[in-house]
Amino acid sequence: RDIKAGFDPDTAFHRLGKNLNYEYGAFFAQLLRLAWDDASVAQQFPKLAIKIKRHEELMAVNDTSLAWMRVVGIFLNA
Repeated sequence: RDIKAGFDPDTAFHRLGKNLNYEYGAFFAQLLRLAWDDASVAQQFPKLAIKIKRHEELMAVNDTSLAWMRVVGIFLNA
């Protein structure tokens, strides 16, 4: 939207990175910015997708482990 609104690519992709507000959001926006000028950078998108998927899987495992530990902690404190 920012590019269609007339912002230069640097500003538009910087704002996108800030708006994504995610650990990999800024990296994704930077990668998009590089791909804007150099199509060979597009090879990096699948690698980024794999990293994000692994991160999400790790976060899910951690959430499950922490939930179990909270339950055990409650019983131990009781």
